[in-house]
Amino acid sequence: EGGGRGGELKTVQGVVTRFCYDYGMIDDMIIFTKDAVKTVVPLTVGQEVTATVEEDMTSGGLKAITVRREDKYHQLQLNLRNVLSYIGFKPYEGDCVEAKYFINPTTWKSEAVAVKPLRYKQVNKVNVLICGRSGAVNESIFFTLDSLRLPDGYSPCKHDLVNAVVVESSQSCYIWRALCLVPYSSGICPKRNSSVI
Repeated sequence: EGGGRGGELKTVQGVVTRFCYDYGMIDDMIIFTKDAVKTVVPLTVGQEVTATVEEDMTSGGLKAITVRREDKYHQLQLNLRNVLSYIGFKPYEGDCVEAKYFINPTTWKSEAVAVKPLRYKQVNKVNVLICGRSGAVNESIFFTLDSLRLPDGYSPCKHDLVNAVVVESSQSCYIWRALCLVPYSSGICPKRNSSVI
């Protein structure tokens, strides 16, 4: 039986004691990778988290399978640069991007090695309109649920107030596309508000 997984899963609460680009530690005894983090807003040292952990049979230590922040929605704060680097910008058709290219000297073929948004900004306390799997923020910023990052347990509803990180993009009659949304306050929409426009 190869592989490092084994043992039963447990849910624990703790504090992030170390955090680097692609891994971190909870209470200096549970290791986690960037892929295990399930929040839009990046973790920081001192952040309270809930983690699903298992014993790593290879090392004998504990490894987190998922890590979630303990913040309530109204405590979420967007830090523009952190969000863009954390969520790993993935271009969407129509996005205006800046790319760094590498030209292979033997084949003379070029390939993009780094892509980032050409222009981006944060907008705060704006309304959501939604229809099916796509919608608009402030009637001027396009989004699709297929490419939108959201906090755990949150699904945008018509008239929600949100903060958003947006990138310049050519989307029909819109020139901005939302990368991620977080509720502006703790007023999460109840089921009665889930109607679409």
